[in-house]
Amino acid sequence: MKRIIALLAVLFSLVNGLRSQVITITFEATLNTAPIALDSIRVMNLTAGGDTMIYFPDNILVLGSTGIGEALYTDRTMHALPNPFASSTEVAVESRGGAARISLHDMAGRELVSLAANLSVGVHRFRVSCARPGVHVLSVVQGGVRHTMRLMATEGAGVDGMSWVNQEQRVRAKSERSLFIWAPGDALRYIGYATK
Repeated sequence: MKRIIALLAVLFSLVNGLRSQVITITFEATLNTAPIALDSIRVMNLTAGGDTMIYFPDNILVLGSTGIGEALYTDRTMHALPNPFASSTEVAVESRGGAARISLHDMAGRELVSLAANLSVGVHRFRVSCARPGVHVLSVVQGGVRHTMRLMATEGAGVDGMSWVNQEQRVRAKSERSLFIWAPGDALRYIGYATK
């Protein structure tokens, strides 16, 4: 009996995983055979109604149906370039506005450095340096929600540090896109806007 229940559970999870398909559309533009950056992209659902905008530097639209496959979603609230890095890297944090605490921990869980700031809505960039090489965990807590990512330092900087660099002028409107209604079979229209 236990085997049958276990087999049914595995079969159920496989079938649900197949139902949760994700479609990723990357937008690129050319003018006279030369690539140009799109300032924004308007996506309209002609079947169900509704639209959304994607703003530079974002050029990817992810359409997906619900299911177990959503557990594989990658959190894009923050990212570091480069990662792995030698001594220091720049981390971009997408803020919804309000008080935030950014902390760097080693793999033993010890807090190495932290920064508390009142961040406005938008993408903020921070310079993070690690005293020793190895894997570190960077976490951002804002509005009661914690986001974490692993950083890999190939060389040590001699001191752990974190400092605010700047804020991007444009805001990525991902929260608006999460309200975009889409179902397989819907007709979509895309309009790209660029200034030269």
